[in-house]
Amino acid sequence: MLFAVAVNAQTDFTGGYNCAADDAVLVGTVSSSFGLNTDAEPHYIFWSDRALSAPAAATWQVQSSLACYINVTLDLGPIVGSNKHIFEVRVYDANGAELGMVKEAAENTDSEMQKVLDGTILIPAAGTYTVELVNNRDWGKGAVKNIILSFAGIAPVTDFAAPGYSCAADDAVLVGTVNSSFGIKTDVEPHYIFWSDRALSAPATATWNIMATRGCYVTVTLDLGPVVGSNKHIFEVSVKNASEAVLGTVKEAAENTDSEMQKVLDGTILIPTAGTYTVELVNNRDWGKGAVKNVILTYSADAPEEIIEVTGVELNKSELALEVAEVELLIATVTPDNALDKTVTWESSVPAVATVSEEGFVTAIAEGQTVISAKAGDITATCLVSVSAASIPDVDFYAPCVLSAKKAQTEGAIWKMYTSETYKLYGEGGHNKNYGNALWTINVTRPCIVSGMLNGVEGGHLFALDLYKGEELVATIAHPESKAWSKGEIALEGTLTFASAGIYTLKLRNTQEWSSGKVAGITLTYEADAPATAIENTNAAVKTVKKIENGQMIIIKNGVKYNALGTMMK
Repeated sequence: MLFAVAVNAQTDFTGGYNCAADDAVLVGTVSSSFGLNTDAEPHYIFWSDRALSAPAAATWQVQSSLACYINVTLDLGPIVGSNKHIFEVRVYDANGAELGMVKEAAENTDSEMQKVLDGTILIPAAGTYTVELVNNRDWGKGAVKNIILSFAGIAPVTDFAAPGYSCAADDAVLVGTVNSSFGIKTDVEPHYIFWSDRALSAPATATWNIMATRGCYVTVTLDLGPVVGSNKHIFEVSVKNASEAVLGTVKEAAENTDSEMQKVLDGTILIPTAGTYTVELVNNRDWGKGAVKNVILTYSADAPEEIIEVTGVELNKSELALEVAEVELLIATVTPDNALDKTVTWESSVPAVATVSEEGFVTAIAEGQTVISAKAGDITATCLVSVSAASIPDVDFYAPCVLSAKKAQTEGAIWKMYTSETYKLYGEGGHNKNYGNALWTINVTRPCIVSGMLNGVEGGHLFALDLYKGEELVATIAHPESKAWSKGEIALEGTLTFASAGIYTLKLRNTQEWSSGKVAGITLTYEADAPATAIENTNAAVKTVKKIENGQMIIIKNGVKYNALGTMMK
């Protein structure tokens, strides 16, 4: 982002530093009703995004003499017509990278008062910074005489030397949605945090800004608090640079209920150089809780002397042919192995044809073509994906029929990819809005009775398999409640009868409320011929009977047997 420069003043922010309206430089388009007003006393500014052909902002340049946190206070002027505003203040470094933002909590009409904005902004080091003011209330106006920047504390500077640098729970900034049961708890001792992805309308994370005085590898230790209700967690800690790129992630190896202990996570994270970084904590156990008092970062080894850039990205496939609803995993190999940041970003040029997940799972949506891109660093590899209409497989059950999860259509919310062969299917219930069903359509070529087996099952589940002929529900089989948390292969109770040849639909659903079960697919196995059916067609000359014997259509005319081709049978 490019800024105009107005004032070049040095400050340590003690006592407050004023960015005065009449010293601002206006960036963006301004009309006679909006922008910098210099013909009135005191000088002030009207701001609006929507009312301008390009958003307008006021900018100031300041020189900080130290690293610190700052508070931001708006010195508001008088009412100016339709006085509606949501003022935002941002700080950028000399390269245009945003360091932080504070804003008014909601639209308001405040005037002629001093208003402290919630939160602080980290000035990571002595140097030159740009302060920006904008009004994000569409078509709104507001008057600002000064922006006052005040010292709020010394920035957290560390070299990660033993016993390590502690990111304390009560110093965290909560990002995401929080309700009364989840989030930062500051009304208990010791301070700790409850975390869950699935229980929130948006995932909640705790973040801390830190300043490293050197590059190094760090280990991560969780200082866990006491048990909090249903204590289940898979804590994950990431470190991001000033551009929000993830430099590394370490996490608990599996779901657990650990509490009141210090737990060292496997692996290390590379802090490449001295500078400002963000530490992020999240619980990746669906509906889970856990208590964390501190996240401790400790020096492990020196950083490599040379920063190694990505030189190549290669995909396991350059072309991919899929049918609608099929899923395929693309694997990106980034070289060299010791590149500093091997993070891969995935993108589909036509998401309406096929989508791609952050893990590289490509899901065919509709007929057509799209290009899947995998980018690491400045290098991109591509795969041309061609999607055709889904075919309906012919099934005779002479061999067991395996219907894989990756071949399933979906009904309702799409079930979540777990691995390249396994999906999560959510049960309906409570706050869970992600439930949906898996569908397979098959063309059965002979009547028969089959049994069902679920494959690759894990998690919370109580699966039911419905058989439809057109819109008619023919039968349902399910596994017993005693197997609700079983793993592996699970036999379904009962059988399904395909009374005649033709097209059928199988629907798999999870009836276990509040839970998500993983499944790789279904195996249908022949058990017996369908019961014989007879249809009589009588006229004056010929009596014809059609029936099923040993899975074959038999036609009997006046007592003589013929096969389906009309050939007389002995």
